[in-house]
Amino acid sequence: MADVTSNLQLWCKYNGNSLDSSGNNRNGTIWNNPSYTESGVDLELSSTQFIQYTPTLGIDNVSAISFYLLLRPESLSDFQILASKQASNTFRSTLHTGGSGQGSNANWVAQLCNNNTSFGRTTSNPVEAGVDLAVAMVFDGSLTGNSNRLKVYTWKASTGVVAETLTFSGTVPATTAANTTTAFRIGNASTFYFDGLIKEARVYSRAITQDDFTALVALGDSAVDEVGNPDRGPIYSPIFSSVLAPVFSPMRVS
Repeated sequence: MADVTSNLQLWCKYNGNSLDSSGNNRNGTIWNNPSYTESGVDLELSSTQFIQYTPTLGIDNVSAISFYLLLRPESLSDFQILASKQASNTFRSTLHTGGSGQGSNANWVAQLCNNNTSFGRTTSNPVEAGVDLAVAMVFDGSLTGNSNRLKVYTWKASTGVVAETLTFSGTVPATTAANTTTAFRIGNASTFYFDGLIKEARVYSRAITQDDFTALVALGDSAVDEVGNPDRGPIYSPIFSSVLAPVFSPMRVS
């Protein structure tokens, strides 16, 4: 049975703010003076803007984590960062697009490094500019073998939910790095950013399943915001409904 709530450490819907809807009160800080769109709902961010969260998300030195995001890239370029907790290149948990040495920028790269440089990358070109997407990076260090420890699930209208086949480099470790003083960021790591719209981000301190991912995608616009109002986006309830909702209310990062 699908579970979208247990071990949820962070849930941000970016309906004009970076508040945490998980109940853990881990609200984000918006860096570098973003502005609102005309509707007063969407956050419009430039190429040096990102959202930063507390270092204490329950995902340091643990054997399982998951990052889940709903998004719409506006362009394809190397090393666009979706989610990252990074102390250095060898101590990080990061989800980003490919680049030199890590495949094409039409693919996702899931990096799980604990004193090493291991990663898994997709090869099916699931990233498309101007297309609504969902993606999850899932780590379970209690299992053995790279393909069991690190997974990527994707969704877009043209393919549905896909459990991606990953090409690996290095050995995925059994635990995440102990980056206890490193902030978690959406849309940035080092000098790399994300160009596009981010509708929703969730962080779990467990390995979500493919059924969980499918259920998250299916929620679409059915979520309820912090004050009990129906969520305003995205423009579809992707799997179970073909009815278009009137507003896509994401955060814009460019």
